[in-house]
Amino acid sequence: MRATEAAALPEASPPVLRLRYFLVIAALWLAYSAVAPRIKAAWQLHSVATAFADYALCMVGPTGPSLLRDNPAEFRRLVRRRLVAAGADDRPFSRCAKGAGQVTDSPAVERAHRAPAVSFAEYGGPAADAAPAASRLEDLAVTTRRLAELSEKAWPFARGGYTSLVLPSAYAAEAAHPVEVPPPGTGRGEPPLRALGRCEAGGTGGAFVLGMSEDRRHKVVRTVTPEGAAVDALLAGPDARVFATACDDRAMVVAVGHEATRDAELFACGYLGSCTPMPLPRLGAAGPEVRYPFDVARVEGTTVLATPMHGIVRVTSSRDDGRSWAPLTIAYDAEAHPELRFDVAEPDHLFVAGKRVLLYGIPPRGSGTFPVLVSEDHGASFRAP
Repeated sequence: MRATEAAALPEASPPVLRLRYFLVIAALWLAYSAVAPRIKAAWQLHSVATAFADYALCMVGPTGPSLLRDNPAEFRRLVRRRLVAAGADDRPFSRCAKGAGQVTDSPAVERAHRAPAVSFAEYGGPAADAAPAASRLEDLAVTTRRLAELSEKAWPFARGGYTSLVLPSAYAAEAAHPVEVPPPGTGRGEPPLRALGRCEAGGTGGAFVLGMSEDRRHKVVRTVTPEGAAVDALLAGPDARVFATACDDRAMVVAVGHEATRDAELFACGYLGSCTPMPLPRLGAAGPEVRYPFDVARVEGTTVLATPMHGIVRVTSSRDDGRSWAPLTIAYDAEAHPELRFDVAEPDHLFVAGKRVLLYGIPPRGSGTFPVLVSEDHGASFRAP
C-alpha cells in the first residue's frame, strides 16, 4: 500500500531560479555600478565646465574662460588689476561668488568672493599691514582641478577631456576687461624739489613761511605780503613734524605728524588768514583715514594728495579744503609693469609746474632714474609725460 501511494505522488518541480540567473543579475549589477558613476561624472563635467567658463567671464571679461583654463597666471594678473582698481568698499567679485561655489564646491571660496576690496592684502590698505591674517587672492582659488577629476571619472563617456567643454552659457554675466594702469615715464638726473619752509603764494607776490611763535610754544604759518607785513597763524605744537607743504595764491596746505606714529593731520592756512584742520581722505566711506606717508600739492584752489600703499600709489583731490574728496584712484602700480626698472621704486612726491601736477620719485643718492607721471586735470588722472 505504501509503495502504491509513493508511486502515485507527482515528481518534484525543478527550482524556478537557477544559479546562472544569479550570475547574470550579479554581472548586470556590477556593470551598472561601474558605469553609472561615470555617466553621472560625465553629466557633472558638462555642468561644471559651463559654470567654470561663466565664472571666468564674470571675473575678467571675454578672455577669462581661456585664460583660467590655459594661463592661470595671466588670469590672476587681471583679477588683481580689477581688485586694486576697485573702490575700498566695493565687492568686485560678489556677482561671481555663486559660480565659484559651483565650480569648487567650497563654501569658503564662495565666501571669499563676497569680501570687500579693502580686506585683501593685495589692495595695499590696512589689510596689507595685517598680513598674513588678511584675505588674499589665493583664497579665491578657482582652478581646473575639479574639471580634471571629473574628466578622469567620466571616461569613456568624455573621451576628449574638459578643454573643449569650457564654453560660457548664453546668459552668462560678462565683466569689462580690466583697464591697465598707464606706465610711467623715466626721469633722469636731479628730480624737482621744493622747500618745506617757504612757499610762494602764486600771483600775489607774497609767500607763506613756516616759523615759530614768539613764545616758542607753537609752530606757525606766517603770511608775508609784498609790502613786508607778516601775519602769523597758529599751526601746531612745537614738537610736531612738518613733512609736506604746498600752496597757491589762496592757501598753504600743511601735513603734520609726530615721531613714532603714522597718524597725521592736515591743515589749510589761508592767505592772511588762520589755519584750520583739513579732514583727510578715507579708504571707503567709513574706512580708516590715509596715514603717513603721503604728499600734497596745491593748484588753482585744488588740493591733490598722493599716498603710497605697498607698491601702489593712489591719488585723490579736494576742491573744498577737505570737506569732500574725490575717490582714491590708482596713478601707479609697481606690479603692473614689472619690466620697468628705476633707481627708486615708486613715485610718491608731487610737484606743481604751472597747471600741471607731476608725480615722481626721489632717488636716494640725489640723482638717478625715477618714475614720473603728469596730470593736466588737477590730479584726476595721470599719464607718462
